[in-house]
Amino acid sequence: MPMIKSEEVLQFIVGTPEDSRRLDRLATELGIDSLILMENASLAVFRVLRQMYNLSETNVLVVAGIGNNGGDALGLARKLYVEGYNVKTVIVGDPDNYRYPAKVNYKIVKNLNMEVNTIHSTHDIPLFKDLLEWSDVVVDGLLGIGINRDVRGVYSEIISLINTSGKDVISIDIPSGVGGADGKIYGSAIRAKATVVMGILKIGNLIYPGAEYNGKLYISRLSYSSPLIKSIDIRQYVNLPVNFPRRREESHKGDYGKLLTIGGAINYYGAPLFSTYAFLKSGGGYARLATLEEVIKVVAGKAPEIVFHPLTMNSEGAISSENIDKILDLIEVYRIDILIVGPGLSRSEDTLSLV
Repeated sequence: MPMIKSEEVLQFIVGTPEDSRRLDRLATELGIDSLILMENASLAVFRVLRQMYNLSETNVLVVAGIGNNGGDALGLARKLYVEGYNVKTVIVGDPDNYRYPAKVNYKIVKNLNMEVNTIHSTHDIPLFKDLLEWSDVVVDGLLGIGINRDVRGVYSEIISLINTSGKDVISIDIPSGVGGADGKIYGSAIRAKATVVMGILKIGNLIYPGAEYNGKLYISRLSYSSPLIKSIDIRQYVNLPVNFPRRREESHKGDYGKLLTIGGAINYYGAPLFSTYAFLKSGGGYARLATLEEVIKVVAGKAPEIVFHPLTMNSEGAISSENIDKILDLIEVYRIDILIVGPGLSRSEDTLSLV
């Protein structure tokens, strides 16, 4: 069950909580039991923890709710325990409410005589404070991706205590309190250092304000194959940056495009500069900027890689239409193959006629 690495995949599917539930149902129809998916999730978080920390010297507090997110957390706690690491577990809510497959993990941790504490109400908060003080890292399996109403009572207080503790937090699938379908903060939410996303990215992992709470994102496919994920016809994607191809050693900048930007006016200095610089930053070769001399005086020192060509200014402080022949000559003489026209040109009617 490999974690998805950015160099391996250039496009991630983004779905809703309902899309995740559909994937679970389809996986079950293929014989991939939900308990297997829960074990996949637990192991994914375990691997991230082992990557981020020296677990032999780290006290891990696993905070589990009473849903499947909590079941993932209990599976993680069991894995940490059997590997000999320092782990304590706290369940928020009534464990009798666990259903399959989370109920299986609860029975296992009880049968192993692991330290499992239960928080039923705000009266138990002193116990939670002691556990939090003991910990170095907190794993958040409190609430899941389906939240759609404000967090209240003991859940809200626990989230607040975790956030103000200064401890690193690793969230399972999505930080508790963030809506998986919309990225909203429902009353209060965990601020995580990292979030281990299960199966597919959720809209709430990417939409603000919730996206700000994720920390670093890790993604596990669980046991979903690519054909299975594609079968539910999700039409939302997010792209990862594409690495630039290696350049030939004998090449020169002219081999990677010749740009001419026409833009700028009095008081409009940034747009033409940033547009031209974007070409260079994205791997472009030869960059030229045709603009007013007054603009060049301000921006030339900020971008020595750009070749500047001064243009005549009209009475409105913008590029004059009289520059048309000069611009056409620049295009021909320097064999320009990419043209940007517009950034910072102002709304001068004379300049618009030039465009």
